Formats: sequence, C-alpha cells, structure tokens
Amino acid sequence: MSKKQSRESRERFSPDFWAHTWQELQQEACFKASQEKHPESWQRFYDQTAATWEAVTGGGREAAGAITGALASRGLVTQETSVLEIGCGSGSLAMALAEKAARVTALDQSAGMLAVLRERASVLPLDKVFPVEADWQSFEADQFHDLALAAFFPPAMAPVGLERLEHHARKACALVVGTGQEAFPLRRAIWEEVMDPALAETGFQLTCAMGFLLASGRNPDLCHVSWQARLDIEVAHAAQFFESYFALFGKKGPGVRKSILKVLHAFDGNGRLSLAGQASAAMITWPVNKQRP
Repeated sequence: MSKKQSRESRERFSPDFWAHTWQELQQEACFKASQEKHPESWQRFYDQTAATWEAVTGGGREAAGAITGALASRGLVTQETSVLEIGCGSGSLAMALAEKAARVTALDQSAGMLAVLRERASVLPLDKVFPVEADWQSFEADQFHDLALAAFFPPAMAPVGLERLEHHARKACALVVGTGQEAFPLRRAIWEEVMDPALAETGFQLTCAMGFLLASGRNPDLCHVSWQARLDIEVAHAAQFFESYFALFGKKGPGVRKSILKVLHAFDGNGRLSLAGQASAAMITWPVNKQRP
C-alpha cells in the first residue's frame, strides 16, 4: 500500500469520518427531527405514558435482568460499584442494578417516569436508588460514578453523547442499543399503516458507535444480550399509547385511530394484547482512561 493510500485509509476510518457519517444518518431520521422540533410534546408524551410504557414496549424486568447480568459478568457492576443511569425511564434497569450495585443514581427529565420509579424504589433501602429529575445535557453530579450507563436512550447516540457519559464516569461507560430487530410486530405494522416513509432501520447506529469508539482508541467491547420479552396490556390502553405516539409526528384524527385499531385487533385476545417474543440488544462497554478522584 502506498503512503497516499495509507493516508486515505486512515482518513476514511478516522473519528471524524465516523462522526460525520453518524450525523448524516441521524439527519435522515424523522425521530430526531421531531424530538428537536417539539421537545415539549415529547416530554408530555413520556409523562403521560409512564405507567404503561413497559407494558406496551415489552421492556421491563426481563430486559433489565439480562443487561445487568451482562454487566456483572464483566465485573462492571459489583457490590462496591456506584452507577449513573442516564435516561432511566420508569426504572426497571435501575431497580435491577440496585440489586447488585452499591448505589444507583437514576437520571431522567420526565417527572412521570420518575414518579413510577420512586414508587418502585420505595421497597428498597433508602441509600440504593436516587432518582434525579434533570436535563442530562446540563446535569452535573456531585461525584463521579464508577459506571455511567445509557440504555435505549437515543440522545446518547452521538459522539457528544458518548463524551457526556465519559464526563461522569470514573472507570467505565456502557451503551445499550437496539439491534434493529423488534420482538413484536405491532409498532412496525402500525407505522406502515399510518406513516408515509418506511420505518428506518436502526442497526447502522451500532456500526457508527463502534466505529467511532474504535477509531478514537477507546477499546470498546461489544456483546449481545437477549431475553424473552412480554407485552401485556388492554387493547384500549395500547390504542391510547399509539395515538399519542403518532400524534408526535403530526398524525392524528379518526383515520389514524382506525388504522391503529385495525392492527391491534389482529392480535386481540378478548380485549387484551398478550404477546411474547425474543428480544435482543447490543451492549458496548469501554474503559475511561482518566484519572478521577
């Protein structure tokens, strides 16, 4: 390989290359555009759907257990570990982490989500889970945490997001992202009924995250976790959830509700959705090479 070819190869797979590629990919996503244009609407959506979030999405204890187990098996969560979870939602992962870690600070901007977590955490010792309501971009902890973690939290999926994780970590960071495969066909089926563009694949986000971390010399470790996901909710409540969700993209009205119910009724079991499926995620962990007190 000539010197010119070698230089071009380095430039092609430099941190700047991956950052630029990642940015271009996200600019094409309607999710990011909607969240940036209507942050207050998304905030209300999270607050209003906190109680049913995990029942509709199929996340919850099974996912939390699989992720926590993977972290523990790598020695990243022990009885001496302090953890900061960014974008904790209604708290299943924070609760699972609290069983194995010394202390979990659970950060989210949704008061509704944190209200659910506080109720759940009331059964734990007072010093195990600390819910914090704050904007993660401006949040400053009073101490560094051994592990800074973001799971299924889109705002962390960018170079600046990874750096924000590192800003809070003493020893390591972890990022948990979807693999592009959904355990349940509901959201994709409804999306195809309601929305004009096809639902974008998300697997390339993982490629960009790994590429950026590798190119910047952070020595990331990649593993996959899987679990048996369960969805269990009344059809009427699921319909309300999806109506609120698609309203964020400007899709609302009787026609939208009819399309949503058309898909839900295909899975209806006497007025209730009760589904099980294999779910998976990718977990990226990497050490923080900084001297921290």
